[in-house]
Amino acid sequence: MENERLFRLSIWCPAKLARPLDYTNVESQHLNFLFEPERLFEQIYVWEPGQDDVFICLDATLAHKFRQELIEKFAPHIAPETRNMAHFANALESLKLAIHQNGHLDWVDSEQIIEININECTNLRVNTALSMLHHFHWVLRTFEHVPGASVVIR
Repeated sequence: MENERLFRLSIWCPAKLARPLDYTNVESQHLNFLFEPERLFEQIYVWEPGQDDVFICLDATLAHKFRQELIEKFAPHIAPETRNMAHFANALESLKLAIHQNGHLDWVDSEQIIEININECTNLRVNTALSMLHHFHWVLRTFEHVPGASVVIR
């Protein structure tokens, strides 16, 4: 539990089987298993930002909106058709509206410090809500044309 990730975004696409899979068909009254190779998916991208809650830097309203639009709507148990890239684009549009309606967006110090000159350093500041949204848009633009791509967020 200590090393459990608090946020993980992954992109999946239908698996391209290089060869047919062999499996046994067990016919039983209690076990009726139908293998559907077209329902196999492979992970093509993953983003795990760390063990910290990525929404902790947002105010309570935005954090709730991000959790609702991302984690609840793109959970692993939901059918891939329901968490496809078009649904992801709609969720991002909803988050974009929520960020702009919030009006008060905090800029915080990042972990990156740059040296301006020999005796002076500065910390790069970041707007966390917009940074996350920009990263999610990058994911969308990168994978939206992959046939059958779906998003899983946990």
